Amino acid sequence: MDLNFTQMKISRGYKALRDFNEDYYAIDERESSNQVTPIDFVDFFPIFVLDVRKQSERLKTTVQDIRIQIKFNTAVPANTTA
Repeated sequence: MDLNFTQMKISRGYKALRDFNEDYYAIDERESSNQVTPIDFVDFFPIFVLDVRKQSERLKTTVQDIRIQIKFNTAVPANTTA
């Protein structure tokens, strides 16, 4: 995902969060919304969903490593954890 929170380019990240209930719990979004607006996603809930279930058969029997690289426009406050 190539997101930019200052320019509100968040569609892929927001869609992944929005689709989580439907994909994981088989709950249709029209029946149960996650109640997070795009503004709330940026300001309060920058939650990222990484669906690794859809892998090739060759990879399903091995341990998967995920590398997350984040670039910030401003300094991250001290004692910030992820």
